[in-house]
Amino acid sequence: MKKPLGPKIHIAFLVHTYGFGGLENMVTNLVNHLNPHRFTSTIICFAPLGQLNNRVDINRVQVLSLGKTGGNNPQLIYKIYQILKEIGVDIVQTHNWGTAVEGILGAKLARIQGVIHAERGTIEVKARNIFLQRLLWGVADHVLSVSDAHKKKMTHLIGFPYSKIQAIVNGVDTDRFFPNSEKKEEMRNALGLKKSSLCIGTIGSLRPVKNQSLLIKACQSILPQFEEVEVLIVGEGPLALQLKQEVQALGLTEKIHFSGAQPNIPEILNAVDLFVLPSRSEGMPNAVLEAMSCGVPVIATAVGGVPEVIEHGENGILIASEDEPQLVAALTNLIQNPETRRMLGMKGRQRVLSHFSLKAMVSEYQDLYESLVV
Repeated sequence: MKKPLGPKIHIAFLVHTYGFGGLENMVTNLVNHLNPHRFTSTIICFAPLGQLNNRVDINRVQVLSLGKTGGNNPQLIYKIYQILKEIGVDIVQTHNWGTAVEGILGAKLARIQGVIHAERGTIEVKARNIFLQRLLWGVADHVLSVSDAHKKKMTHLIGFPYSKIQAIVNGVDTDRFFPNSEKKEEMRNALGLKKSSLCIGTIGSLRPVKNQSLLIKACQSILPQFEEVEVLIVGEGPLALQLKQEVQALGLTEKIHFSGAQPNIPEILNAVDLFVLPSRSEGMPNAVLEAMSCGVPVIATAVGGVPEVIEHGENGILIASEDEPQLVAALTNLIQNPETRRMLGMKGRQRVLSHFSLKAMVSEYQDLYESLVV
């Protein structure tokens, strides 16, 4: 006889912004797939909210905004405390430096039963912030990372014990991200791409850590060699104008396209022939997993948890961070070898299906949440 389920566990997920970045997509996937008979969710966004575009089921998930602008705001600690008490939260999960200070302290003030802090990307390394992170992570009941490499980085940079960090890798909704060429032509038309071109794509916020500039520099060598090649850069951020100026200075505005942020990522991935992640730092990048899940061959810098996903030459290509000649060589090889692209795309899809499913990720989170509620 099965043990009856207790009352629903209410989890508040604290995020700094709620756009279309990897962290926000992970939280969205998680709240949409938690067992609705056992869990209920609230997303608390520090910054003002944009359009939700039906990203979450509003009958199951509440989304709130604190309207924060600027840096850390001690008054938010009390505001978070008030919200958590008012809506009756059992577990709080904060993410990265942007929500750590106010979120963890507000949750502790509200005497929340389980406080989780998750680090999922670039780690703050200012001296004052290193001290605060070590202190705050110690106050939390559980600390998460997204890969073993990222756990080691957290320990190295912050001095927090490796044994006290749990890695839960990102998972992909493989039913949503799958090889699908049906709308390829329509998507290419919408993005201003040629029907017959070979399209190199990259997706990510336009910030220094994502290093789209490396791809642009490589294109200075690649595009004059291959008339049929185009490049699509998807995302928005503070470097948008600078990157466009770099493209213009190289005389490549007709070949390198900027689409801004896009909600329909599965369709975009199926419209490109090759995916590049040129980042300087990563945790476990959703963009790589999603591209692989769509059967798109991937070239990525060997940073963070990326080498835990890609086996070089087997299901993708790894290059050193900041290494323009390596990127040029990898692009040249794959542009010239369609059979290699096909093989890497097929094996990339198999890798995601076997090791990075959304179902496995959700199950790990659910087990953690159950363990924190008594």
